[in-house]
Amino acid sequence: RIAPFGKNGLWISIPSLEPRSPSAIRFLSFLGRNASQFRHYKPLVIDVRGNGGGNSTWAKNILDGLFGIHYTRYLLDYPQWSQWKLSPQNIHYMKKFRRVLPYQIKQAEQALARGQVFYPQHKTTEVNQKTHSKTALKTAHYHHRIYFLMDHQCFSSCLLFATYLSRYPHTAYIGLPTDSQTQYGEVASMPLPAGATFFYTMKVFRHMDPAFLGPYQPQFRFNGDINQTKKLMTWVISLEKHSEFKS
Repeated sequence: RIAPFGKNGLWISIPSLEPRSPSAIRFLSFLGRNASQFRHYKPLVIDVRGNGGGNSTWAKNILDGLFGIHYTRYLLDYPQWSQWKLSPQNIHYMKKFRRVLPYQIKQAEQALARGQVFYPQHKTTEVNQKTHSKTALKTAHYHHRIYFLMDHQCFSSCLLFATYLSRYPHTAYIGLPTDSQTQYGEVASMPLPAGATFFYTMKVFRHMDPAFLGPYQPQFRFNGDINQTKKLMTWVISLEKHSEFKS
């Protein structure tokens, strides 16, 4: 859902980064392709209420379009990276997860055939944390306030989305505190005798930024019903008058 609000604001609702229907896939693809058009609006509200995560590539695509690829590289320039533990059973589970993209499954199958234990074997992007924030900001194509509206359900890739935007100096976290997590993820299950079930994680995050674990605390907390969008819109408009939130 995308809706104008206030004088020149735009409200972008992203309830999931794991699309479960063709229409949801089309919507996330649309956001990535057309995010450059959002540069004309201020402020932007990125509404992730109810977002339990999925694939952070969707978030990256949106940021690419909004800020341009050079500034997005700066936002994503963290030493953390993730690995899947490889086995035929785990790849079987990966195929069930909509958040795992087809090319990732294909690369994991090729890695398993080569005898690799983890996919990917090494971090695939370079980290250049020496880039100064003000120098990087000059490459951004958007310079206005972004309100990251969150609730208790923000988890996994939703937390990563929040972490990416933490480097942007005009991000304001609002709403309710997020969920939190550990450095292990993607739970699989295995049936055991006598009806018991064994659960285990298939993915580990290396060199994780502590912020990614959560919870993120809102700078301004909404004390009403977090599901009342119209009231939230009025509230966000009132925040624009607050000196701390003026761009």
